[in-house]
Amino acid sequence: MKGSFTIDVFQNWYDYHISFGMDLLKSHISQTEELIEKSIENYENNIESREKIYDEFHSSVTDFYLGIDSDTYFLDEIFKEYFPNLKRQSVLILICSYMENELYKLCNMVQQAERIQFDIKDIDSSKGKLDKIKQYYKKTFIKNYSKEFELKWNFFHNCV
Repeated sequence: MKGSFTIDVFQNWYDYHISFGMDLLKSHISQTEELIEKSIENYENNIESREKIYDEFHSSVTDFYLGIDSDTYFLDEIFKEYFPNLKRQSVLILICSYMENELYKLCNMVQQAERIQFDIKDIDSSKGKLDKIKQYYKKTFIKNYSKEFELKWNFFHNCV
């Protein structure tokens, strides 16, 4: 039935799809932060030092952790900054992917609810999935496409 996709449907979509998934992602973020803390603590407690003696007056100490040595790398920087940030970046990518997929599913829900013949797969976009979703929204169910929507979409897109 044309016109049945109302704001209530959007609210239900958010309540039953996005908010549930976001709660799970919040839990995953907390778990990741705990893992990061434990990884740093594990590094600090298990770093191994070896002294290399060259002669009776000269020696050097090399620290090792997980096969990485302090002669080649700055261990604190790697295990306290680089690896934790890598884990956080992967969580951010997960959240972005989740949102893209949910917005894509929303396009399919709109198509079914409104019995639209035009499919999101029909949109050709070399700019990526989010641009494809935006083009579908503009062509199908945003009746009053405006600069305000454009600004909000660009803000969302830049965040992702």
